[in-house]
Amino acid sequence: MWQTWSCRPATHCVMYRLCLLIIVVLTVNLYIIFRVMLLDDLSCLCSDDKQFTAADSIEYASPRKLAFVVWDFEDFENDIGETVNNLLSTEADIVVTSDHRPYPPLAFPKTDNIHLVTTDAQLSNSVAQSRPEFYIRSASYVFLVPDGVRITGSLQDAVKFLNDVSAVDRSISMVAFPVVNAELLCLDLDADVKRWTLEYKSARNDTVCDMVDGKEFVLLMRKEALLNLPSPFLRPFGKALFIQTAYRRLKLIIDRQRILSIHMTSLFENGHNRWKHSQSEQSHLRDLYEQFGFKLVKQRNGKEEWYGCRKDTDRCFGTVIDDMPAYIYQGRFTPPCCLRALRETARHVFHILESEHIRYWLEGGSLLGAARAGDIIPWDYDVDIGIYREDVFQSRYLSHVHRMGIAVVDDDGFVWEKADEGDFYRVQYSQSNHLHVDIFPFYSRNGTMTKDTWFNSHRQDTEFPESFIHPLRRMSFVGINVSVPNNVRQFLEFKFGVGVIENPHLPNAEAVT
Repeated sequence: MWQTWSCRPATHCVMYRLCLLIIVVLTVNLYIIFRVMLLDDLSCLCSDDKQFTAADSIEYASPRKLAFVVWDFEDFENDIGETVNNLLSTEADIVVTSDHRPYPPLAFPKTDNIHLVTTDAQLSNSVAQSRPEFYIRSASYVFLVPDGVRITGSLQDAVKFLNDVSAVDRSISMVAFPVVNAELLCLDLDADVKRWTLEYKSARNDTVCDMVDGKEFVLLMRKEALLNLPSPFLRPFGKALFIQTAYRRLKLIIDRQRILSIHMTSLFENGHNRWKHSQSEQSHLRDLYEQFGFKLVKQRNGKEEWYGCRKDTDRCFGTVIDDMPAYIYQGRFTPPCCLRALRETARHVFHILESEHIRYWLEGGSLLGAARAGDIIPWDYDVDIGIYREDVFQSRYLSHVHRMGIAVVDDDGFVWEKADEGDFYRVQYSQSNHLHVDIFPFYSRNGTMTKDTWFNSHRQDTEFPESFIHPLRRMSFVGINVSVPNNVRQFLEFKFGVGVIENPHLPNAEAVT
């Protein structure tokens, strides 16, 4: 009895200790599992920049750190299917971008790394479905690929090359890998947004420049640089992107080592399709220039292409309020097409007035522009002329307007009319385009030149001694010699203040932030 009774406490002790050990082990394991899960969640919350840094410190060219974006293709003939198939072996995300839903529909393998993104507004799409950047957010580097491309070679070496050259020159943010046998032409770009002008220039360096011509290349960029652009996926491929990078002073380097071997399938060999593609390219280029506000494009051969207003269109800006056109608030000068129309209108008016022996002279800001640079002030939107009121009756068109009170269109399409704002005349570029020259009739009263309509908002709109225009002299303006007061500096300082020629400023500069 004693032996049976004495072993039971010992058995209970062993069982108790075993249970306690099991509980401790389970608690430790649960704690470890909890910590692992917590750390995993925290790593998911890291920013892209931190993930980018970590990836760089280990192996920056893992498949999910790369992405391919393919865009700018035609519905009626393309090679998108085979282009995508060529890229599938990389296991990277492949984003096919179109500004509309392609027709006929594109056929792709059903994999989770191929994404067709249409950027036009569709009620059935979410924001993510129309934004290519959502599908490359996990990437650190992006290859921009034109239709018809086949790529072989080490993508890791390509990325390393970009990192190596950008470490030496931080302005280099892109590498252009040429198609086999293609000789890429290096060009520089001057994107002068203030003057609405884009100029293509021959580059001083044949390897590092602002852009390459054509589409026979694949472009590699860091994702951050690509997504820092306002609209990176506009058409046409190449030019649309390079205008944006050149504005930010980002450079590209051409891979002369041929790190990647790139071939391109020939497209549009059919004459009709080639014509359709050419028309499509021109249409997208016009849309591109309009979207970025370029009215004048200068080619490297000196040819000028105009995309702004014409004689048969409206002018580029609407009604002017407080003497400040809308474009000034955008940080821009008068569009070059508008300046061209103003110069043409002014020369036409000067020719008519001189042929009719009418005494005229440059007034206000127009005279100020002539004194500074022999031209219209870069932000001005009209030309001002003064004449003797009694000479109105010597003018065929002015006398007609004065007598009849209705506008007259001359043989060259310019419109002569009475201004609505007061007792003066206006010559418009055309019936559609209302860029104009204002003609103010002055008369002498006791040796002082005066008139019947005044603008209180114009400091320079004031009476002045007749001696300033008796006699008149000549000065260059808009490419010809025109009549001006005999002492231009004194006349301008009388009207505007001392130092006005040397100190240009906007009419209401304080209103512009």
